[in-house]
Amino acid sequence: MQPMKISSRPGNGRPSKHTDLSTLFGAFFILIVIPACFTAVAPRTTVELQRDASGVSVEACMHTLLFVPYYCQRAQGVTKVELEVHAGERVGYDSQRSAYENQLHRRGTTEANAIIYFVGSGEGADVMIDLGDMEDVQAQAQRFIDAKQGDAQSFVFYAHNAGFYVGAFMTLLSLLFLPLMGLAVVRRVIDRPYWPFDRF
Repeated sequence: MQPMKISSRPGNGRPSKHTDLSTLFGAFFILIVIPACFTAVAPRTTVELQRDASGVSVEACMHTLLFVPYYCQRAQGVTKVELEVHAGERVGYDSQRSAYENQLHRRGTTEANAIIYFVGSGEGADVMIDLGDMEDVQAQAQRFIDAKQGDAQSFVFYAHNAGFYVGAFMTLLSLLFLPLMGLAVVRRVIDRPYWPFDRF
């Protein structure tokens, strides 16, 4: 006589509704929340300069997951574009130790970063920008403001030089949640498991 196989899952081995919800919540947290938070730290930024009879206005939006705007700033009467560069700072650096010893103890310098300011009436607008792009963007934006002609000019840049690659990877990771949700709906409609391990 073969031993009886006992399943801990209700409904003839099928996962319970609680199991389904827990699995979907875990997938949502891993595939949506974590990538969204990660890409919000080093966002993709779009800047739109527009000219009308009252002067130049700016709209600067930071995006998470490359295309989802989560914070926008608008300002009127823009007359100048400025840069503010924050040099890297030594963290826990011991001048009595050699560079090799400091490296072994994970002491070093934080990464430099920059902020571009669109100075206008009110508080203006400011966004993070990669050091390699800041001078080109500043020069083009200032040239548009000073030219007194042209209706609009747009810029797209990242807060970090690796922002595009990291953002693209995280966005693709988030897109995996869509087929998982589709499989969840199918599972509810036809009452069949949609996770491979639900078959065991």
